[in-house]
This record gives sequence, C-alpha cells and structure tokens, in this order.
Amino acid sequence: MKKLAIIIASTIISINTYAQKANYKVFPFKSGIVEYQQEGNANGTHIKYIDQYGYKQADFTETEVKVFGFTNKENKGVILIGPKLISIDYKSKTASTTKNPVYESYANTNGSDYDKLGRDAMASLGFSNTGKTEIIAGKKCEIWKGDLGRIWVWKSLALKSETNILGVSIVEVAVSVKIDISIPSSKFEVPRGIEIEDIEVTTSSDNNVGLEQAFGASNPDMTNEEKQMIQDAMDGNMEGVMSASASQMSKEEKDQVKKIANMPYSDFKKMIKKEEPNISEEEINQAYKMTKEMAKYVK
Repeated sequence: MKKLAIIIASTIISINTYAQKANYKVFPFKSGIVEYQQEGNANGTHIKYIDQYGYKQADFTETEVKVFGFTNKENKGVILIGPKLISIDYKSKTASTTKNPVYESYANTNGSDYDKLGRDAMASLGFSNTGKTEIIAGKKCEIWKGDLGRIWVWKSLALKSETNILGVSIVEVAVSVKIDISIPSSKFEVPRGIEIEDIEVTTSSDNNVGLEQAFGASNPDMTNEEKQMIQDAMDGNMEGVMSASASQMSKEEKDQVKKIANMPYSDFKKMIKKEEPNISEEEINQAYKMTKEMAKYVK
C-alpha cells in the first residue's frame, strides 16, 4: 500500500517532466524554480528547477507518507538532462542513471508545440480539460480531471495536483513560481560521495508504450516492478498490484499489514478516521477489504 501511494503521488505531481533536444521547447520560458508544499497523507516539500526550456530539469523532494498506519520518510532527487535520467536517494547515498525511453520520440518531432505536447500527455493519462481555471501561485491554471484525480496546469507545468484513492489523500500545490532566472549548474549534478549505477533500459511491448510515455520520463526512480504495478492498476489487475506490493515490503511492514488485517472493523475505522477525518464510510469499507486482501499475499 505504501508503494502504491508513493507511486500515485510521484506520478501525479511529476506529469510535466518530458524533455526534447536543446532546440525544442518543453516550456515557453528558458528557466524557472517552482516550490511546492505537500499535504494529506504525503507531507513535505518539493522544489523543481528548469533550465534550457526544459532540456534540463531537477526535482528534489523530502516527503513523509502515512498510509493506513505506515509511515515512510524519503529524501530523493530526480535529474533529467535530455536523454539522460538520474535518480538519487539521499538516505542510502546511491544514484542510478538510465535513458529516457521517450526522449527520441519527442526530440524527433520537429516544430512541436510545447502546449500541444503537454495537452497530449494529459489526455494519454486519461485526463480531460474541465474548462475551468484557477489561480495558483499567481498563474492562471487549467483544471484537468481524470480517474487519478485533478491537476492544475499552467503552460505544460503542473502547479497543483489532488488525489483521494481509498482514503489515500495527496495534495501538492505550488507556493512560488519564478521564471527566466539564473539556475546554478550544480542543481543538475550528482553530489560527491554518492555511488552511481547505470541501469540498462529494455524495450517494452506496444502495450506499455503509453505507460512509458506517461510515467517513464517523469519518474525514473521507478523500478520495472513499480511500473508494472501501475500498469496492473490501470488494467484493474489488483491481484498483480497486491502481489508486487507485498514482494517489496520489509518484514516490519508485512507484520504491520497482518496486524491491521486482523483488526475488527470498528478499530480499523477509528484508526483511519484519525488520519482522514473526512473519509466516507464507503472508502473505509473498501480500504478495509483491500487490507484484508493484501494480507493474503504477505508471507
């Protein structure tokens, strides 16, 4: 469950991080810094750096995720430089590099309109434009809605995202947007003392092309197993999601799942209500059933 919540969060809030060659524009501004605050089950900060019209991007997050009694703290960075993706885990002091699986398709699209690319990306994720707008951090955003929640978009940049799935509430909102300013080159470099590993990119089947376009570039920190979890979720294969989630849990997390699954419904409801006071009875019931099912895959 923790993995699924983190994947949902990282996927929704990072939808805009696509790249092209230096002579193509991902954004209509050359550089920028966006600061976000996270609320709900995911609390923390996220800062995004953009340079060379989006050819270079870096996202740094410090997040504490709480889901059904689980608490997980993360301190991570994701650097995107054209076709290269770098994922950094500051807690373990490790980093991995891999290729952006959708870079060539975007880079070879001559004369692309950054706005159209952003809209196409939103549509590929199942989002549709509501026709409504709202001012976020001083910018007029279009509000897009889909099964995963809502996203507020300004010039292909997500300035707010909001999801609530089975009681997992995640909100991220920009509190500051600065554009066309100088960005230190160090923001796109791996700090000294961090071990870097190269990861080979495998060719995906045609059925996964849309998944890679939607999530691969924006969240290079995902393993193949986590990407498969998202695909299973999109396909409605919750058995696959739970099996994959269970396989990635620590012993402590597995013990906690078993403990929660053995709770009477009244105690489970009390625990969830404490975390999410506004959650509905139906969502609590679904979460309880999901926890019970998850326990079957925990060995």
